[in-house]
Amino acid sequence: MKRFKQFIHTTSDVFRIYWEIAPGLTIGVLVTQIFSQLQGIVTAYLTGIFIDRTLNVITVTKDIGQIVPIAILIGMSFLLFDVIGILNNYFLSLLSSQDSYKIKLKQTDFMVRLGIPQMENPDLTNKSTRFNEVFGNMNQQLTLSIDLISMVVSTFAFGIAVYTFAPVIVFAVLTLFVFKFLNNGRFINQAWRLNLEHTEERRNANSSISSLAEPGSLKEILLSDGTNLLRRKFVEFFEWYISAYRKLRTRWIIFENLQLFPTNLAV
Repeated sequence: MKRFKQFIHTTSDVFRIYWEIAPGLTIGVLVTQIFSQLQGIVTAYLTGIFIDRTLNVITVTKDIGQIVPIAILIGMSFLLFDVIGILNNYFLSLLSSQDSYKIKLKQTDFMVRLGIPQMENPDLTNKSTRFNEVFGNMNQQLTLSIDLISMVVSTFAFGIAVYTFAPVIVFAVLTLFVFKFLNNGRFINQAWRLNLEHTEERRNANSSISSLAEPGSLKEILLSDGTNLLRRKFVEFFEWYISAYRKLRTRWIIFENLQLFPTNLAV
């Protein structure tokens, strides 16, 4: 429960920050992602109608004109969801192009408003440093959170649609949804914590490689023969971090694939 509360808190904070810096683009990404998630439901529903009418034409009416409208509707739905996908990429690319500088500007304005007395507060310094380390990954956190929100909306839409003709299935679908929601939330939280809890190591690694990229400091490092040490420090941390993140994503995708079988069975 503690981790779930932490996940909700982190997700709401990230979403709030993006809402404050770019409300139009944020809601655009969210809405288009939700509609994109509905594509499978809409396509399955229209395909079911198409098959039903096709069988009716073959066995009863022999009038092929009856399936033309639904065929056109299916084609238009594919076109509509293609447009929605394009808009989603458009909004997300615009948001990604400006979020870093707007978030950094927001942080700077906040620090300035605190005034001189707070600048010596060690807790503030620590939080500011940690924020500088993690804000570059906020876009990824937003994307994961929006995917989760859109999954929630699409699942409830599916449940409402199914309830009209098979109420029993709704219970199974919602049960699987709760499991999937908690599972995805757990992995999103783990990804955020992996990034947050290793800010100090990342800072030291970046500082090491930065020293090798500045002529002034590099001269002294070459004289003391410390190049390999600093380079190894940078490489070791990021190879470890990439490996840890890969393992996390691998476990995540395994759990997602395991969820597909009972979900499809319920449907």
